[in-house]
Amino acid sequence: MFGFLRVPKRGLDDSEKELYQSHFCAACHALDAQTGKLSSLLTNYDITFWVLLAAALEPPAASPSIQQRRCTAIPWRNVPVQDLREPTRQALTAITHHLIGSKLEDDALDGERRMLGWAMKAIHKPTGKARQTLDRLGLPTQALDNLFPAQSAAELAAMPDLDSLSLPTRQMMAQVFGYITLLTQPVTLPQGANLHQTLKSIGWHLGGLLYLLDAVSDYTSDVKRRRFNALHRVYGAEWCH
Repeated sequence: MFGFLRVPKRGLDDSEKELYQSHFCAACHALDAQTGKLSSLLTNYDITFWVLLAAALEPPAASPSIQQRRCTAIPWRNVPVQDLREPTRQALTAITHHLIGSKLEDDALDGERRMLGWAMKAIHKPTGKARQTLDRLGLPTQALDNLFPAQSAAELAAMPDLDSLSLPTRQMMAQVFGYITLLTQPVTLPQGANLHQTLKSIGWHLGGLLYLLDAVSDYTSDVKRRRFNALHRVYGAEWCH
């Protein structure tokens, strides 16, 4: 379910492309600085979208800027890197490791992706520290911890529907996006709208959309390999017709 939040570059001018690239590279550099170059390979478009929102809402006094730094993967190339506050760097690193680690553990319990055992060993140490970091930074981790167990329970229900199946993802995304306000500490949006609730709502609806997109994109391979697919479970083989 990772990778759907990639921003299409068509329609962006050069400055907008650089701005997006600088946030992607900021996530990569944060992972590299916090937990090493192997962890920088975990950089993805979904956490980049989160970083875009967090950076946009950081206090003006932070004066964020874009700097040219050496690429973590291709050291002879310089890339634009958005300057982020330290709490934001720590949070994005911990969230990434926590979710990736939980996903690998869930796959192992399901007997899938056995060849990824090396990956679990490689990120075991930073994943273990991720929970401590999230607790210290004040992120409500219940929805993250409960994501895959709750998902498994939803899939085992006698008569699931798309709402119940996507609920764990929506709850997790709501917590992760709502947490941005605890890092950036803005007060309210115009007209008195609460920014914390607004971001939670964005995460909630985005989570439902991502879950559905994942089911659509993996439908054929899931059915072929006899893996769980929400659309096939709810609508049966008739869905693809």
